[in-house]
Amino acid sequence: MRIITKIHLRLAIACLLSLGFTHSCLAEAREDSAAKSWLLPPREVPIPDASGEVLRKWIIERGQPNISDRLNRKRANTEQLMAALSAGTQQRATTAERLIRELPIKVEQEMLAGVPVYWTKPQKAAKDLADKIYINIHGGAHVQNWGIASTVEGNLMAARINIPVVSIDYRMPPKHQYPAGLNDILAVYQALLKRYPSEKIALGGTSSGANLVIATIQKLKELKIDMPASLYLATPWSDLSKTGDTLYTLEGLDLTLISYEGGLGRAARLYAGDRDLKDPLMSPLYGDFSGFPPTLLISGTRDLFLSDTARTHRKLRAAGVEADLHIFEGLSHGEHQRVEKSAESLEVYREWGDFMRGHF
Repeated sequence: MRIITKIHLRLAIACLLSLGFTHSCLAEAREDSAAKSWLLPPREVPIPDASGEVLRKWIIERGQPNISDRLNRKRANTEQLMAALSAGTQQRATTAERLIRELPIKVEQEMLAGVPVYWTKPQKAAKDLADKIYINIHGGAHVQNWGIASTVEGNLMAARINIPVVSIDYRMPPKHQYPAGLNDILAVYQALLKRYPSEKIALGGTSSGANLVIATIQKLKELKIDMPASLYLATPWSDLSKTGDTLYTLEGLDLTLISYEGGLGRAARLYAGDRDLKDPLMSPLYGDFSGFPPTLLISGTRDLFLSDTARTHRKLRAAGVEADLHIFEGLSHGEHQRVEKSAESLEVYREWGDFMRGHF
């Protein structure tokens, strides 16, 4: 049975009192019921023809995501959830180790300011980048991809852009909630400032890593510490709450995230604890973007965080920051890393390499 709200009842009474229980009154009631949300019919979504061949093949082979399986994480206890996250991290670690074998790079671990980091160095750094570094903040919903798994995107960048990369293995929940991870990043950044001038440092990350990049810049401003030369924000999870439009419109289309419900919602709460998810400390989209370095942003038309990316871009532009936004056809969340041999992946790092060079 449909529940009649007070506002619907008032509309009905108004129509009856006017002695005109007409089609127009019914239409007005229907319009009101649809004001806050739309119920769309089931529809068929074809594989995007305009995506590159490798990405199209990936989408076909992966098949339609199982939303029910992802929603089960909403009912899992913390121990069960962490077991699933550990399995995902192990898969990511396997990818990192494969890249280390296949790519012309060398990876070494170091403790920097008491924080474990991984240096990925290309066999032959570009002449104009040999004395510069890129700081990589890994993604994983704030709760995943520790250890060698944190190096995947750093490894790809070092090999494709020929720049030395340092990936920060920052602390994460459930043992370490906010601000442990952010503090680790700030400590490593300040330690690196003793080795490199800020104009020779670029900083970036994907997903929750990009969230931490934005939060780091906001904190550097507060502390009056020199900013890096440029930023890379790939599909930033800049708002931990379920607010962005595409969290609804692209649910079930994103092959990586699938849905906010379940895993993402649980991860957000593990990171934030009892804090308001719209607190700028949790969701830096709601913070101050004035004075940010030039920024490149990446997303795709099937990325659940497309709205977060677009909203971050608009906040940067409203603050007068140079911000370059690239949206790729058919790309789900973070697939520029996962489908590393796709034309889209190659283009992402080519664009970032050119952008980074232009701002050192």
